[in-house]
Amino acid sequence: LKPDPQQLLCAQFLCRLAVMFRFAVSAMLCLHLLPGHAMRATQGTDARGSCDAKSFAGWTSPPNYGASTRDGVTYGQCGYEADTAEEKCSTYYAEGLRDEGTFYQCRWLSATGKSGKQVNLCVTWSGENKEMNSCSSNKPEIVEILKAREDCHAILCGYARSGKWKGNTQSSHFVGAWTPWPQHTLDRNTRGWSKVIEKECSLPLHSVWANSLGHWGEDYRQYFNKSTCGCMSEDKC
Repeated sequence: LKPDPQQLLCAQFLCRLAVMFRFAVSAMLCLHLLPGHAMRATQGTDARGSCDAKSFAGWTSPPNYGASTRDGVTYGQCGYEADTAEEKCSTYYAEGLRDEGTFYQCRWLSATGKSGKQVNLCVTWSGENKEMNSCSSNKPEIVEILKAREDCHAILCGYARSGKWKGNTQSSHFVGAWTPWPQHTLDRNTRGWSKVIEKECSLPLHSVWANSLGHWGEDYRQYFNKSTCGCMSEDKC
């Protein structure tokens, strides 16, 4: 039987394609095994530095957002511990205000201000040294905080979806699920989301609060962001 020319062309094309595919896979494997490539991969997996800090201090602002200033000296405040003693400063770490989930080692700053007086502060960076030393996400203290935060968020989502933060009846719970949940409430039969954190979570409010936790309403009060719980919007479940 005489072979069909179209079948021959198709077979040749498939053979060439197979050869090209094998060559491409081999090239990728070789590239991955090159020393330079292996070195870059190793460096990438350990991008965060190590730090000796043991205590969470709250939030810190990066150099390009919300810098603090004292007597002409700019710096990133180490959470709530900016005025702590020098010997305690390095025991703290703070979370990036616009870099949630990344934690930075605090360090002591001693600089001369515009007035000629000495400025001594606990910071994560300063105008003279904007380098921020990030802590490994595998650090036990950080793992503990992130786990507690995750557990707390699950508790908050339970209240947000059920509406049980509002009142004591089924009808009030229905309204609670469909209305914004404020951080603070004046009604004794309702619970703001910060009160739930205070009463039911295992760590203080400043350790749990995150950029994505709340949003600002029209009346400039902060409300729980229900969309982080899989709800249809920031305010409705």
